[in-house]
Amino acid sequence: MKPGLLVLSLVTLAVPSWAQEAVAPRDSVLWGEIAIGDPGVRVTDGSVARRKVSQFKAAAKKTKDKQERAEALRKLGDWDHPEILKEAKKHLKSKNRFMAVEAAIVVARQSDKKTAGYKLLGALKNERRHDVICAQLVALGTVGNEKGFKAAQKWLHYKTDGPRNELRKAAARYFGLIKAKAAFKDLATYLDDPVKRNTLSVDDPLNPPPAVWRKRWEAWEAYYPYVRDAMKAITDGETFETTTEARGWAKTGDAKKLGIKW
Repeated sequence: MKPGLLVLSLVTLAVPSWAQEAVAPRDSVLWGEIAIGDPGVRVTDGSVARRKVSQFKAAAKKTKDKQERAEALRKLGDWDHPEILKEAKKHLKSKNRFMAVEAAIVVARQSDKKTAGYKLLGALKNERRHDVICAQLVALGTVGNEKGFKAAQKWLHYKTDGPRNELRKAAARYFGLIKAKAAFKDLATYLDDPVKRNTLSVDDPLNPPPAVWRKRWEAWEAYYPYVRDAMKAITDGETFETTTEARGWAKTGDAKKLGIKW
């Protein structure tokens, strides 16, 4: 039987042969997996912080290359001071998408979490670039800002985000970082393997072609670990393999003690 037919013949074989193969990584950056890094080194001398900012500006001015300018900003995040935060927040809405991503990372590495969260939330409000949104969501989670819940919920359920659903990864990470119990059900809906969940017969005209199922499975395989890990963080260590399992646990006394509802 060909791999394409295996996708549809779920009664005969639950998991198609291609679903058992390793998925080759994309050439581009996996935005939902963006790393914030450790907090910057605390600077107590304002003159030192201002000198770091001046060095960044000089380095950025030397080149017109967008990525090189962003790399210069990234280095600024190795330091923690109000002057560093003041400079980084200026670039959160930069037209240079690489700069905007790095700005979110630098802001999240600062110790003034309240101001950082406020600025990140404001930048996220009207942002439409998916790589920037991913950085802002993870940054918001890193600084512990819970007011990004609705935005993260929106992007968690976003349906057309490329082959690996980077927004879903980032949103799941945000919920895990802030341990958002109210997101338990939202996250649980993405636990199930979409191929196994398909109940349509091979001959049903409503059943999408094998190529579609392959893309859905590859996307699920990419974001599933982040959904699972977020739920583990939210429940203080509980793990779930399916939506049904998560729903059943949500009705137990342990779930109620944690304040989790379905």
